Amino acid sequence: MSELQKITTEQMDAVGVVSAPDVLSGTPSENKSIFDKMVRQLIAPAYNQAVDAINSIEQTETGIQAAEAERVQAETERQKAEVERARAEAERAEAEANREEAVTGYVQQATHSAALAESWAVGGTGIRIGEDTNNAKYWAQQAQHAAGGGVTSFANRSGVVVPQAGDYTAEMVEAADRQLSNLDTPQTALYHLGAGVRPNLLDNPYFVGGGTGWGVLPVNQRQVFSVGKAQQFLIDGWKIYRYVSGTAELKQSGIVLTGNFDFGITLETSRIPPIAGLPVTISALLEDNRLISATGVLKNAGSPESISVRNVNNDDFVVNYTYTRLWQSGKDLLYFQLLTDQSKIAVNAVKMEIGD
Repeated sequence: MSELQKITTEQMDAVGVVSAPDVLSGTPSENKSIFDKMVRQLIAPAYNQAVDAINSIEQTETGIQAAEAERVQAETERQKAEVERARAEAERAEAEANREEAVTGYVQQATHSAALAESWAVGGTGIRIGEDTNNAKYWAQQAQHAAGGGVTSFANRSGVVVPQAGDYTAEMVEAADRQLSNLDTPQTALYHLGAGVRPNLLDNPYFVGGGTGWGVLPVNQRQVFSVGKAQQFLIDGWKIYRYVSGTAELKQSGIVLTGNFDFGITLETSRIPPIAGLPVTISALLEDNRLISATGVLKNAGSPESISVRNVNNDDFVVNYTYTRLWQSGKDLLYFQLLTDQSKIAVNAVKMEIGD
């Protein structure tokens, strides 16, 4: 766009009426055109140039406004994209936190299982009461001492001696101890005789060593150490069901239940065969090293079965274990519960197993 020029006095003198002779001698048309000469030759071209310049400015301004509108829209889209990016980042961070929490739980559970296996195998871990006199290594040593260091010959056989038919008479068998070596319970006798231990149907059933600053056992991903309301979770899987008063506290020695409420865990029904009359044994190891247990017979689905066990002295608390199968919405719901009644109980571990 060319630069606009101002109209000078010299230009007006050159084409204005002032430049015409004092006495006009032309035709009427020629004489009248003298008065239009300045407008036609000087003012009109300058005015038209100004109009073109203004139109060009307006077009440029319209383009600027359109570009600004596009810029505003682009900025709006950028802000939306930033919000979505922030949301995606938050979801990623949450997923990563959940993954780390799950990995931590698995590591803790694996660590617990490894330590417990070592405790039952050789002892010396400090995580189980009486582990140095109740493990595979200890009982193997006891068996070796009882055998005088091992058998080298028997019934005219030497070297690695293995039992054969006819080694013992019926009279010798009848003389065997009918009280399972005077052990306290059939379960203990079976374990010491190498008959194996039935699987525990409960998850996270070992409670010792779970207080603040005391390690990773049991699994307690929420890091909750005391609850006192219905439907509140303590360690993973274990929570208060019916609640009247009191607290469930996770301490170094186990879980301490004080008050009047039900504390337990919901089981997966697929762990137990759907067999009417199936025997189930439930037991608990208490803080004072007492083991209490009872066996109940499960009935058909829809028919609950409850088992109550009172402590040996019948003077300080009652522990009720309830195994209930309820038919609701086509699903079996199974519960294992420790019930308190204005009393106090400290529990190290609990177990539920198939069989009597």
